[in-house]
Amino acid sequence: MKTPCADIAFAKMQDIHSDFNQGVYEMSDSCMEMYDELSNLISQDNAIKSFSVLEILKKYSSNISVFDMMDFSSQVIKENRYVQESYRKDSEKSYIESFLLRIKDISNDNNSYTHDIDKKSFSEAIKF
Repeated sequence: MKTPCADIAFAKMQDIHSDFNQGVYEMSDSCMEMYDELSNLISQDNAIKSFSVLEILKKYSSNISVFDMMDFSSQVIKENRYVQESYRKDSEKSYIESFLLRIKDISNDNNSYTHDIDKKSFSEAIKF
């Protein structure tokens, strides 16, 4: 059974993966640490447990500051300069709100997840 939080995190990792490959973002030290922790889950012989991934995501999502959120917002606004003007504000609002809501969802998720995550899919999602 898939969980909403795991699906959101997986989708966001895929989006971030795509953006990094296109050179949109530079990876901070904190992001590299999170990436290393997630990568270590893949390199272990045992299965990837969903609660392990959630613990790592919660750890790093709690470190996101107001300044990080402002930086993200300014990057979205900068990237949206190529969006048709009539859609620009809605696009910016959608990206920024969904980011903030996803971070909040991860931080506030107190469910117990017991299922395993497919290593191949997970590896593809976080690969840079």
